[in-house]
Amino acid sequence: MIAAIAGLIIGFIFMEVTGITKFSSIRKESEVSENFVDLEEINSEVEEAISPDVERFLNLRDRIEEGEEERKPMSFDEFIEQLTRKYMLVDATISNKEGLVVASNSKTPEDDAAMAVEMARKVRNIYGGVKEIILGTEGEKRYIFRLPGEEEIIAHVRTKRDLSYPEIRNFKKDVMNFMEGYV
Repeated sequence: MIAAIAGLIIGFIFMEVTGITKFSSIRKESEVSENFVDLEEINSEVEEAISPDVERFLNLRDRIEEGEEERKPMSFDEFIEQLTRKYMLVDATISNKEGLVVASNSKTPEDDAAMAVEMARKVRNIYGGVKEIILGTEGEKRYIFRLPGEEEIIAHVRTKRDLSYPEIRNFKKDVMNFMEGYV
């Protein structure tokens, strides 16, 4: 009996380490000894032990997938909040080329939009086709960039850290993907 329990414990440890959850018996009928542990019995015990966990996981996964389908469309303001968290920003303002705010979570959205539009216009007049402007002030940076599309959209992003070019590119993609789904 002790050997059977030890075998069962070793079997569970083996399953945990290797990920194997079924054992197959390779034996001849003439080789049955008193220390023999019936692997079919162990397999049924293992199946019985893991079944509730598997069912609980599948139920949880189904509830999560249902929740995603029932989620309401995100507003521009919710989207800006999500982007701010995702890219660790202080705030973000999206405006059109006339300086009208499309979406923002800034305390001064109109000022940010007007400054971004004016800065983009001046830099474009001086340097031509500049796509990104980075302004550094004490303790924070401002990124101003145009978003591709039919109508010119300008983003003004304030952050306390440097944004990498892949982050800026992904920010642009996120905004454009959201706007395509929003229209």
